[in-house]
Amino acid sequence: MSLTTSQKRIVFGLIIVVIVFIGLFFAFQKSNPKPVNLTIWSVAGEKDSFQPIINRFRSQYPHININYVLKEEATFYQDFINALANNQAPDILFIYNDWLPIYSSYLTYLDLTKQKTINLLYLNQNYPQNIVSGMVSSQKYLRGAPLFVDNLALYYNQDIFNYYNIALPPKNWSEIIELIPKLRKINDKGQLERAAIAFGSIDNIEHLSDILTMLLFNYNNPVVESRQKRFTLNDKTAEEAINFYLQFSDPKSALYTYNENFSNSIESFSQGKAAMYLGYFSDQAKIKKYNPSLNYKVSYLPYFSSPESKKNFGRILFGVVNKKTYHYNEAWSFLTFLMQQDTANFYFSLTKNPPARSDLINYYLNDPTSGVFIQQILTAKFFYPFDYQKVDEAFKNLLKEIRYQNYSVRESLERANSRLNFYWQEQ
Repeated sequence: MSLTTSQKRIVFGLIIVVIVFIGLFFAFQKSNPKPVNLTIWSVAGEKDSFQPIINRFRSQYPHININYVLKEEATFYQDFINALANNQAPDILFIYNDWLPIYSSYLTYLDLTKQKTINLLYLNQNYPQNIVSGMVSSQKYLRGAPLFVDNLALYYNQDIFNYYNIALPPKNWSEIIELIPKLRKINDKGQLERAAIAFGSIDNIEHLSDILTMLLFNYNNPVVESRQKRFTLNDKTAEEAINFYLQFSDPKSALYTYNENFSNSIESFSQGKAAMYLGYFSDQAKIKKYNPSLNYKVSYLPYFSSPESKKNFGRILFGVVNKKTYHYNEAWSFLTFLMQQDTANFYFSLTKNPPARSDLINYYLNDPTSGVFIQQILTAKFFYPFDYQKVDEAFKNLLKEIRYQNYSVRESLERANSRLNFYWQEQ
């Protein structure tokens, strides 16, 4: 049966109404997206300093709620594994660059070939080469967003230096060695009461693995050959580096200045029990906690033969995305938001954490708070071991074998090298 003209008009009108209704429905959905809850776990950075960043992001994406949780470094990995098992893992993690390999199977990357603004060209134009190399996988995928870059520097107690009329901090290891007799304090019983530098021991050195890796780099040992998947601890340069380190805690050495009787190196420095120590910018929060009134300054990482040959050692805090997140797009929207210049600059103004972007590195080179650390970024080396936990354990064990089990330095290095190579090949 054919429709009358009047009926056709009614049907046509209904179709128009339905189309308009569907259009309005989708427009409403687009303008009022479904609320999303993101959880972030971070190994560094107080919530108070990060919340303003979250607030800025939510002003653009009000439907995305973010819960930021600062976790303990020592239990972070196990907590994450447990949370995965219970389907309660965070969407985003902020972890150090040397953690990336062990977490890689749990992460999902951003395909740069499908992005309009964040691509390989953008990264190369806005970040130093030594940072980009860790950000990108297979010249195609973005592993994570660098929040800040930290590196090792020399902390020194200004009051102690003033007392001994030491006007300038030591620039190299030869000058540090010359200061040991002056700054070291030994009581009538021959016991150390104050160290010239918290250096050389095993269980009470903060960042022990990083410091040893830095020394190996400066003795021209690459530590690993990634393509061959093997460590390079079984050669003469590694032996020289370990010998150099241990003499600072050897009672028979003229450089003896620290031992296991002291508390943690940061705490010892904070309490005036050590005149110097090697630490990161982020250590300043701990120093303030231990001793808010400590009068200290920071200088560049000491070099060995010449300033030009010095190899700084750094670490990057990366924001990465959990592979099991239900909110992939929203998680990466937040991380790419962090990479924008105005956001990164705002974050620096809040925290003074050394920035990762090249333009901000250049602009803040002489910042009075973090300039020393910023000036060392471009020459910093970053370490990506297959399993940072295994490396930490191996470095600590090799020192203990030498100190307590009468192994020679060479023997212990050979054993550590073999163990690490075995673990790596088994992966």
